[in-house]
Amino acid sequence: MATRRQVAKGGVRQVNAAARVFVDSVARSVAEMVKEELPSREEFRELKKAVREMQRKLRSGGGASGPRKAGRPRSNRKCEVAACSRPHVAQGFCSRHYQAHRREMQAAQARKAEKRKARNR
Repeated sequence: MATRRQVAKGGVRQVNAAARVFVDSVARSVAEMVKEELPSREEFRELKKAVREMQRKLRSGGGASGPRKAGRPRSNRKCEVAACSRPHVAQGFCSRHYQAHRREMQAAQARKAEKRKARNR
């Protein structure tokens, strides 16, 4: 606060002007420092991409603890076909050989159904 003497001599205006100059110089230097610390557009895009990737992993359960475990537990068995070393899925086969086996079984059932229809005619 200004004293009576400063007010009488017009010193308050000088103090206010000096304060404004000081505040303006500090504001400019702070603005320059902040501008230097901000990431560039390219860095910002990379950060944004990294954040999206982390969010995607968290949603899917692939965070630090690994992928989410769902469904049946996997066994250590291998496919029963001699030359195949893929993991067992069902009825002793890997997924590829199981699907082939399934198609064969469906074809055999269709042939049996046709024979039955032919006999019943």
